[in-house]
Amino acid sequence: MSGTIDRLAGRLLSLIGFGRITATTALTGKGLRRAQIRFDDAETRDETPMVGQYGFSSRPLPGADAITVFVSGNRAKGIVIATNDARYQIDLAPGELAVHTDEGDMIHFRRGGIIAVKAATRLAIDTPLVTTTGRIEAAGDVKAGSISLQGHKHGQVRSGSEISGQPQP
Repeated sequence: MSGTIDRLAGRLLSLIGFGRITATTALTGKGLRRAQIRFDDAETRDETPMVGQYGFSSRPLPGADAITVFVSGNRAKGIVIATNDARYQIDLAPGELAVHTDEGDMIHFRRGGIIAVKAATRLAIDTPLVTTTGRIEAAGDVKAGSISLQGHKHGQVRSGSEISGQPQP
């Protein structure tokens, strides 16, 4: 009986592991992304499948934390269910959330109904139409096709309240 209880206790202790990602694989086909994980006891697990929330995809950098669940306590059957990387955390107020990268790009859902988007070099929107119900404020430039909001010129300029020609790049 004692051997059975010892085996059961060993399985229970082996159900969850906290480790560090040392490598990840690129996706091929429609399979799951996989990771190599090193645990504190010097155990390393290769090709461990990583699952994520629907609609969110990520490929953690080496050094990120990984929470791994082992099916039936079998250390050969692990699945990464969560990752975190304290090196790149950002400050959030209670109730806020953000999607961000290690390079500082982010979409930050702030309190008060504000969504802040930060891109280091360019924000590319691939859609046939952009609409807004409010005004556009831009410290930088906004372009529609090749027409700059800040630097465009108009032809056929007339005085008074008449309408000028189309904007030119």
